[in-house]
Amino acid sequence: MRAARTGWMIALIMWALAACATGWANGSQEAFDQANALYAQGRYEEAVKIYETLIKDGSSDGAVYYNLGNAYFKLNHKGKALLYYERAARLLPNDEDISHNLSHVTSLVEQEAAPDGGGWWVRWARDIRNVLRAEGWFWVLLGAYLAGIAVLALGMLRVFSGDGARWSAVSLAVLGLVAALFFGWHKSDESQGRPAIVIADPAVVRYSPSYDGALAFEAAEGLKVKAIREEGGWLQVRTGPGQGGWTEPGAVEVV
Repeated sequence: MRAARTGWMIALIMWALAACATGWANGSQEAFDQANALYAQGRYEEAVKIYETLIKDGSSDGAVYYNLGNAYFKLNHKGKALLYYERAARLLPNDEDISHNLSHVTSLVEQEAAPDGGGWWVRWARDIRNVLRAEGWFWVLLGAYLAGIAVLALGMLRVFSGDGARWSAVSLAVLGLVAALFFGWHKSDESQGRPAIVIADPAVVRYSPSYDGALAFEAAEGLKVKAIREEGGWLQVRTGPGQGGWTEPGAVEVV
């Protein structure tokens, strides 16, 4: 009897948990639909509050992060728009809409920001690199490597030879080299700190983690930086080689 009673209690608890989970999911869907309706009506600030509440309540749905990024973009908060596009991209890495909006807002920020000291060719190369994330360039590199082996094998079997084979081999070698460089560039950036985005307009960067610290420079809203460490709420960031400092609490948020 005791075993049977225990089994019924466990079943009842499981049923209650399932009912709570179902109710929470239904409530979350209703809130998400409500936020989408507000967004469609142009009531972006109200939509933002609901999207942020869903995230605080534990939502890991990439669509919530993406729509929140869209709402912030409509409010002309490019920093927070980029922040949530980046977070959405981590949850939905192959989503074309997220990738397009992320690239678009990034280009707008780079046009508005002060020159970072690099030449036009550095910015051009960075734009091409950012077309794919590190994982994407890795797959391009792997594909070029495997295709190169196939061309070599076909050449040895005299199935594929002549100018076509040579040009194919050269093209694959160049593609593989470019993919390897961009993959390494991504990984080099990742190793220098955690990716973060300036959400203040602008963020004041100081030489020490204090309001009394000397002003180093101002970082434009939406600028992508590297977060090194935190001290007393202040965040040490790096914006480029040999350029960095401390930003006050809330000015920069880690992706």
